[in-house]
Amino acid sequence: MPLDPTVQEYVTRIQALHAPALRTLTPEQAREGFVASQKLLQAAAPMTPNILTEDLMIPGPYGEIPVRVYASAHQEAVPLVLFFHGGGFVLGDIESYDHVARALQAASSAVVISVGYHRPPEFKFPKPVDECFAALHWVMRHATDWNTDPHCLFVSGDSAGGNLAAVVAQKARHDGITLRGQILFYPTTDMLAVTASKQIFGTQYLLQNDDMAWFGEMYLRTVEDALLPEASPARLPNLAGLSPTFIATAEYDPLRDEAEDYAHALQAQSVDVWLRRYEGVIHGFVSVPFFAQASAVMRDAARFIQQHCAPS
Repeated sequence: MPLDPTVQEYVTRIQALHAPALRTLTPEQAREGFVASQKLLQAAAPMTPNILTEDLMIPGPYGEIPVRVYASAHQEAVPLVLFFHGGGFVLGDIESYDHVARALQAASSAVVISVGYHRPPEFKFPKPVDECFAALHWVMRHATDWNTDPHCLFVSGDSAGGNLAAVVAQKARHDGITLRGQILFYPTTDMLAVTASKQIFGTQYLLQNDDMAWFGEMYLRTVEDALLPEASPARLPNLAGLSPTFIATAEYDPLRDEAEDYAHALQAQSVDVWLRRYEGVIHGFVSVPFFAQASAVMRDAARFIQQHCAPS
């Protein structure tokens, strides 16, 4: 379908700002610009007065890791969702994704814990992976602190955070940890993927192929890192036995094809997969609260959580 009119207006306005290419900026400058744009989007997000938050520091392999817990008042044990933010590994943080974590909590009624993993280039691969996996172990030990069901644990993330969630799910399987599911919003799954969607959409819809190359240079130590499943989860040969998976893709997203290819590879190895393509929308749409698709994907993710935590 054509680009959604609301999305087209948003793209046109952003393009009219003529922001400098990421490659011309330092990581600090790029982060400042990203945070400023996310704050504008947060101002348009619905109010969530019934969500309680708690900021904590948890132990990690490279120092303490900040996390933010999102919960609403509840009596019964509820699902717990560990969320890893996007931003190309380099740009995002807990604050800039606050409205996304709130939207996921509001839709699902789960306890959502957002992880502020240390970012490259200061902390290159595999350090963010190590920290996200350490956060999983920490929430498993503390799940009952917020009256959550320790047997109803999910990992989730968007874009680069979706990559981290997919890798954490693979590492969990390797260590015999049972997850109820993984929720991947337009994840990057293969750092070396050459796809039609990158060729078609990689120069005109805000996320550029050059941007993705810059993110890769910031994140990875060497090109050879991209061959490892810990950086490119689609390159893991054996996907059998991974947890049920919800994958959301955007029609006009350079990452669309590699995410959908990963979904099909999971299905081929008998993993329960919910694959949803949201039409007329671009990469990053879950962060834009006035897109109808942003609300729709959260409702779908909530149904995935509820179905996979329903009593058998």
